[in-house]
Order: sequence, then C-alpha cells, then structure tokens
Amino acid sequence: MKLTNDVWGFKKIKRSGRSGDSNTTTCPCLGAAGLRFDSDIELYSDLRDKRFRDRDKVDAFRQNHFTGHTVIGLHVRAGNGEKGQFERKNRAIQDIDQWCLSMSRLLISVSKTFKETEPPLLFVASDTAT
Repeated sequence: MKLTNDVWGFKKIKRSGRSGDSNTTTCPCLGAAGLRFDSDIELYSDLRDKRFRDRDKVDAFRQNHFTGHTVIGLHVRAGNGEKGQFERKNRAIQDIDQWCLSMSRLLISVSKTFKETEPPLLFVASDTAT
C-alpha cells in the first residue's frame, strides 16, 4: 500500500506487504520515526470525531448513500492558480483528458478486485472551485 500526502510539512508513507520471505509489514511510521505520524493521527481523529460541527450531516449522507456498498473515494484537487508549494510540486492536472483516461483505467482495474455482486460506488470530491 502506498499512501501519499503531498501537503507541505507531511511525509510520504510507504508500506510494503511482504519483505522477502517474511510475513512482516514495514512502515516508517512505526516506532520513534513515527512520532509525527502518531500525533497527526491523534490531531485529525480529534478534529473528525469531536470538533467537526457538521459531523451529523456527513454521517447522515454516508448512511443514506453508502450503506451496504463498497465505496471508492477520490479527492480531486486541481488547484486554483496557487503558487508556492503546489506549483513547485507540479500538483496541478496538466492534461485533463489524459488524467481522466488514466484515472478511469485505474478505477476500473481497482473495482474488479471486489467480489460483491454490485459494483463499487465512486465518490468524487473536490475543494477546487473550477
């Protein structure tokens, strides 16, 4: 599994399923190296669980639309003309047609791994106004 958070100040987390012949998983977020990761989990869990004022609306939406389904969530952030870190990391979608084609292929491939009779739902969210 590879989880990447490109927000400035956060690190990439890579977890490999098996290393060599052993059944162990490795993750740089474990142990002393993971203190920042642990504090991030605590902070964001607290924000999500205790401080998010519209939590009841989110829970109702999930209950009404996602119950009984496998859901693949896709957060698209194309940028709003930001400079700085967003621009330096080349995070903007350069070719929307190519991006859509690549993402479609990836989602079709991922959806085939689910064994349910119904195909998974795709939930797309964005904080980009354009």
